[in-house]
Amino acid sequence: MKLIYIVIGLLLTVQANCHTPVWTKDIAPILFKHCTSCHNDNGLAPFSLVTYEDAYVNRYSIEYSVKNLRMP
Repeated sequence: MKLIYIVIGLLLTVQANCHTPVWTKDIAPILFKHCTSCHNDNGLAPFSLVTYEDAYVNRYSIEYSVKNLRMP
């Protein structure tokens, strides 16, 4: 029984340490540092990544490009 409490405690600790990314704190700074010099309304890239909506609409393209080392 003591082992069950230890496992539950560990799971709760891990869950408490899990983090859901926040646009302003986690995502926007990365995009602004690495992407928006080209991905803006007047940039060379085919779409903007300046706003949350821009990034959300293009999330699958971003994921694909990063995973396949195409960007940045």
